[in-house]
Amino acid sequence: MDMLRASHKKEKCVLVFATSDFPSVDRCNAAQLATTVAEYFRDQGKRVVLFIDSMTRYARALRDVALASGGAPGPSRLSGLRI
Repeated sequence: MDMLRASHKKEKCVLVFATSDFPSVDRCNAAQLATTVAEYFRDQGKRVVLFIDSMTRYARALRDVALASGGAPGPSRLSGLRI
């Protein structure tokens, strides 16, 4: 964060985050929101790079949301979700 704040390119950056102490649904939404923002700027003709620091944590958050909504654990539960 400090490096980003000190950078002259900070005006061109969008930071979306949800740390591990956020609820699972917020962690899922953060990844999906970041993807949507990146797609928006891509569609505007901008050069975009998207970093998601841990796909494992994202997958775990998806699993937690599925379990909380009454779903059975397993890969079939994630098949309809956009990852």
